[in-house]
Amino acid sequence: MSNMSIRRTLQLWLLLGATTCTMIAGLMTFSVMHDEANELFDRQLRQLVVTVPYNFTFIPVTPSDNEAEDDIVVQVWDNAEKLIYVAPTVNPLPRALMEGYSLLEFNDQSWRVYAKMIKGNFVQAAQPRATRNELAGQMALGAIAPFVLLIPALLLLIWFVIRRGLRPLNQVTQAVSSRSIDSLQSITVTATPPEIRPLVDALNDLLIRLEQAWAAQRTFVADAAHELRSPLTAFKLQLQRAEKASDKEQRAIVYHKLLERLDRTTHVVQQLLTLARHEPQGKAQSNVDIADVVAVAKASITDFAPLAEAKDIDLGLDVVTDSVKVSIAPESLRILLNNLIDNAIRYTSNGGSVDVAIQEATDKVILNVSDNGPGIPSEDRERVFDRFYRREDSGEVGSGLGLAIVSTIAARYSANIRLEASNNGGTLVSVIFTV
Repeated sequence: MSNMSIRRTLQLWLLLGATTCTMIAGLMTFSVMHDEANELFDRQLRQLVVTVPYNFTFIPVTPSDNEAEDDIVVQVWDNAEKLIYVAPTVNPLPRALMEGYSLLEFNDQSWRVYAKMIKGNFVQAAQPRATRNELAGQMALGAIAPFVLLIPALLLLIWFVIRRGLRPLNQVTQAVSSRSIDSLQSITVTATPPEIRPLVDALNDLLIRLEQAWAAQRTFVADAAHELRSPLTAFKLQLQRAEKASDKEQRAIVYHKLLERLDRTTHVVQQLLTLARHEPQGKAQSNVDIADVVAVAKASITDFAPLAEAKDIDLGLDVVTDSVKVSIAPESLRILLNNLIDNAIRYTSNGGSVDVAIQEATDKVILNVSDNGPGIPSEDRERVFDRFYRREDSGEVGSGLGLAIVSTIAARYSANIRLEASNNGGTLVSVIFTV
C-alpha cells in the first residue's frame, strides 16, 4: 500500500471506515428495533388478556385436532382448572405455571405466554416465538434499509470531497511540472489550505535557491570565460614567441614568463572555485558549525608569516581572550581571513605592518584586519568588493576576487563588512558577526 496514491488511500480508508460505521449503526439499529418489536408484541399479549370479557357465559370447548401455528392463541380456564375457552379453535396449549410473562415449550415449538387470574378465571395469551422473531426481523430490516442505501451515497460524497480537497495539490503539481530551468518564479496557489502552505513554502524556497544556484552558475561561467580568455591568449602568444626564439637565453626568458602567467591563471581558477563554492544558496542552514575566531586567526597568521617576513612586514594578532566563538564554518572563516590578510600584505610596502584584532561586544564579534599601506580612496571602497575590480594605480598583480570572496562569505553567514581608513593611514576592514 506504500505505492498507492494519496487519493486512493483516502478513498479506501474513508470508504472502509464509513462502511464499518454504517454496518455497526445498522446492527445496533437492528438490535434495538428487534427488542422494541418484541416489547410491542408483549404489550399486545397483555392487552388481549386484560380485554377478555368477564361476564359472558362460557361454553365448554371441544378442541379440534388442528395445531396452533402462527396465530395468537387465547385460552381461559375456570376455577376447576377446566379449559372453557380457546380461540382460535386448535389443539390447546398447556396452562402456564405462573402469572405474567413466561416461555412455554409445546410440540417442539417455543411460545411466549402472558397469563393472569381475572374474576376467578385463568386467562392466557400465547404467540409462537418463531413468528415473533420473524416479524421483529422484518421490522428491524425495514429500519436498516436506509443504511444500506446510504453506502453508495457515502461513496459518491467521499469521492467528491477528496477530489475537491486534493485540488490544491493538483494545482501545485501543475505549477511545478510547467516550470523550466529558466522559469523559477514562486508558486502561487489560490486559497491555499494551511496543510498545503508548508509544502508550497518549501517548494518556493527551493525554487529561490535553484534560481540563485543557476544565477551563480551563469555568473561563474561568464566570469571564468572573461578572466581566462586573456591568459590563454597570452599563453598562445608566448608559445609562439618560444617557437621563434633563436637561443636558449631568449627561450628561458619566455618560459619564465609562461610560468608566471601559469601561476597567475592557477590562482585565478582557485579563486573562482572558492567564490563558486561560497555563493549564497537560499536560507542559511540551521545547523551551522561554530568556529573559534582566535584559533583560526592564529593559524592564518602562521601560514602568512613567511610572506610577511619576505617583505619585512610586522604581522600581529591582538586578542583579549583565548577563545571567541561565532556561527560560521571554520573553513569559510579561514578563507575569509586568509583573503583579508593576503590583500593587506600585498598592498603594504616593505617594512610596514598588518594587524589582526578580535573584539567582543554585547551581541557582536568584530574581526579587524588593518594595514599601513596606501589605503583605498573613499570613492572606490564600494567597488573593491566587485568581482575582478582592480585599481589601476594599485601597483599589484591580482585576480580582483579576494574581497569579492570575503563579501560573499560574509553575506552567506549574515555578517556585515565595514571598510574605512585605519589610524595609520592604511585600510581597515571589519567583519561584524552577530552572536
